Amino acid sequence: MTDMMKKTCSAILFFCVSALPAALAQEDASEQALALRQSGFIEFGVSYDNLSAGQSDWNGQFVRANIPLSNARDRLDLEIASQDHFDERGTLLSAGITRVFNEDWYGRLAFGASSGGFFLPDWRVDASISRKWLAQRNLVTTLGLGYYDAKDEHSDRNVSLSMLYYFESPLILELGARLNRSNPGSVDAERFFGAINWGRVKDRFVTLKFETGEEGYQLLTPQVAAVNFDSDETTLIWREWVDDNYGFNVRLQHYSNPFYDRDGLEISLFLDF
Repeated sequence: MTDMMKKTCSAILFFCVSALPAALAQEDASEQALALRQSGFIEFGVSYDNLSAGQSDWNGQFVRANIPLSNARDRLDLEIASQDHFDERGTLLSAGITRVFNEDWYGRLAFGASSGGFFLPDWRVDASISRKWLAQRNLVTTLGLGYYDAKDEHSDRNVSLSMLYYFESPLILELGARLNRSNPGSVDAERFFGAINWGRVKDRFVTLKFETGEEGYQLLTPQVAAVNFDSDETTLIWREWVDDNYGFNVRLQHYSNPFYDRDGLEISLFLDF
């Protein structure tokens, strides 16, 4: 991406941050679109991450659910996750609702809070609005906004723009950009990502995503934070339906910043209903 393109994206994103309440959806647009296309589900999983540079390994356990509501326009998603990062354990609770307004528009609003774990948000709120375009409504654009209140003195405001295109084959492409402003210090961080999604619900769904750019703050201990640094992240997700009612999900991830590398594995089982 050229410097001119980066500057143009930054200018658009900075305007959005200044003019709108903060907030960025926790899910990518492709994950929201997948949830809208399948029935409700409940998912149980575990994760393990190996860190370099003498950092302790991570582990976690979680339960997720996505529940269609009786009005057929709303979906409720819930998650409880226990995570052990940087030698401290915490529990994150989150809930969100996705509403289909009409055949062209849908949106999502979510809230999360945690107990323990200095690396988890004290609380956060996230929102997004998505619009379908073209005659076949196979182009989807999403604006995400959010606010993150950390357990030290810093907070984040962020905004994202993404585009999702469905091809006639079982192929979906996604491109997006995100701007985060952290305070204190008004630290701005730009990130860009692209994803290729292939497959069909009730069969197999594979996602390959690459994300790169800057981060504003990352807590390494309760007293120490890395500030204003670059990082890269590559993620591969394989969601397989064994039959129409259940299956498994595998997520592989490699993350790198100037302080450590992280290689992660997440395995889960899901039940559709």
